[in-house]
Amino acid sequence: MTTEVLGPRSSALQHLRRLSGRRRARLDAGQFVIDGPTLVVEAIEAGVDVAEVYAEPGAPADAVAVARAAGVAVRDVEAGALAKVTSPVTPQPLAALAELPAPPGRSVLHGLVLVLVGVADPGNAGTLLRVAEAAGASAVVSCADAVDLWNPKCVRASAGALFRVPVLAAGDATEALSRLRGAGMTVLATTLDDAVGLDDVDLSGDVAVLLGNEAHGLPDDVVAGADVAVRIPMAGRVESLNVAMTGTVIAFEAARQRRAAAP
Repeated sequence: MTTEVLGPRSSALQHLRRLSGRRRARLDAGQFVIDGPTLVVEAIEAGVDVAEVYAEPGAPADAVAVARAAGVAVRDVEAGALAKVTSPVTPQPLAALAELPAPPGRSVLHGLVLVLVGVADPGNAGTLLRVAEAAGASAVVSCADAVDLWNPKCVRASAGALFRVPVLAAGDATEALSRLRGAGMTVLATTLDDAVGLDDVDLSGDVAVLLGNEAHGLPDDVVAGADVAVRIPMAGRVESLNVAMTGTVIAFEAARQRRAAAP
């Protein structure tokens, strides 16, 4: 029996192309794309529901073995085919089709939560997911005006954190604020003006940190609706930090305070 080798025009790989390029396609199908052997293995080990793996000649045998051992179907594809239907800058010889996870419940809204409001760059969003995991955050909330966290670029930038950190989708910032307050969280808005310095803010409780758009920051009404507006004290003539750096500084200050408060 001859094993079918998929080309870039096959229906399976055209499906990957649509999922790689369009948020609406991912939402409609309830699926997303994972590029590269390292991320595919991390997804499987994290319990992500991986539907199929696509392997070009020369794909790492150990990654293929992990997929097969997990009961995931592995399909052979032509050399160079994945580069034509997925989006990595550096073509990868292995990719996977995975199911979007069921959204977590409100129970994850405790401790430290990062909230993305209008964050547009997938690299920044992915970095904030990594920061959330590294700092021990309980969840990341993504508002509808933020980049899709299941965008392939964001999946790659998260370096596997997206598979392990609970992610909640919210509507606009007003809805997110309502959900966070309903869970008993204190809401902090990051801003530059009329704000409390980070050194004077208690981050040891149940705190949600709102992080805004790269160019415009948080809207004024969102800042006004938060419990506390916070700024990062800075020396020199620097006016602001990149949103991913802002989230990093605040998240690790929260982690430091939590360690200090632990019995």
